[in-house]
Amino acid sequence: MRRVTARLTLACVRHHRLVLGVWLLIVGAGLWAVGPVMDRLDRQPWSVAAHESVRANRLMDGARAHGEQIDAVVAGAPVAGPRFRSALASMKRDVSAIDGVLTVSAPAVTAMAPTAAPTAAPAAPTASASGGRPHDPAVSADGEAALVSVQLKRDLPDTVRKASAAAVETRLREIADAVPGVEVTLGGSDRARHAVAARSLADTRRSELITLPVTLVVVYLLFGGLVAASVPLLAAVGTVVTGMLWLLLLSRWYASPRPPCPRPPWSGWAWPSTIRW
Repeated sequence: MRRVTARLTLACVRHHRLVLGVWLLIVGAGLWAVGPVMDRLDRQPWSVAAHESVRANRLMDGARAHGEQIDAVVAGAPVAGPRFRSALASMKRDVSAIDGVLTVSAPAVTAMAPTAAPTAAPAAPTASASGGRPHDPAVSADGEAALVSVQLKRDLPDTVRKASAAAVETRLREIADAVPGVEVTLGGSDRARHAVAARSLADTRRSELITLPVTLVVVYLLFGGLVAASVPLLAAVGTVVTGMLWLLLLSRWYASPRPPCPRPPWSGWAWPSTIRW
């Protein structure tokens, strides 16, 4: 074993430029792979523990007829007001024309007329004083807020889905410019998952930017020199980024479709139609 290590060390010293170039190439590829790996973590089934809630959420996502859903609460002005109704109608036309949008759900603005004053006799529940439709779930009880839901189509390519979602969110926020005093708040379970994944990625990058300089200072104080301190640090960085590169390759291999296993002609039973690799 010592001979093998000695020969390997001697070969690396003799061809130090080639070794350094290959190492820098691998480290560069690993650094590039950090972003795609973190971006794919929330979409890979192997990245989440097999909890009952996760399995139930996957079943519901697979059963629904639409893809990503974006919800918006538009509040701050009477829903029955003419400017509010006009802004909702214009938004609905524009969002429906965006590529990848399946449905747009908003209050029925054409039916929002002020209700008459209540009589003394008991009557069925009426609309709010600001004029929303009776029992309209998309209008708040005080008539000062409305809920808009936009559903994207299923199985959209990732680039199309992101572009469509960005266009929808931009158009929804423009309602605040059309109606003074209105505030638009975006939400939804899909948007919440993406926000959590983005925050996790940002926190991971921030922690790396903080810990690496601190580690370098501590190692410098321990070894008493910059060159000696950089050796273990560079080895650790190279190991981490190389692992990221392998994770990216494995995630792409895992997500690739697998052909069904054929039935052996010599047996009376069949292999499972799908195999979990």
